[in-house]
Amino acid sequence: MTEMNSLIILLRQIVKSECLDSPWSLFLFGSSCDGLREGSDVDLLLVYKSGDEEAARKFRVSACRRAWGISKLQLDITLLSKEEEKSVDFVSRERVTRILCSSE
Repeated sequence: MTEMNSLIILLRQIVKSECLDSPWSLFLFGSSCDGLREGSDVDLLLVYKSGDEEAARKFRVSACRRAWGISKLQLDITLLSKEEEKSVDFVSRERVTRILCSSE
């Protein structure tokens, strides 16, 4: 779990530096929910405020680069606006774990 805590701390730092507007939530899904495995990517979903697409994309690029640069961890980050997520109902349909969120 220490690896997961380190990842969450890193992601929290990146969210702050990329200035995502509230509300936003970051979820872990897929096999990563059972723990980080060597050689596997980490599947994340960022649900962001509509109109904040550019900041969400910057977050994805920064997170992927920094996670790889620091720990050779490959992130696969799916971006959905709050409205898109509501439309596809991803959070309810998939096994997800919220790991970070803004203070809506």
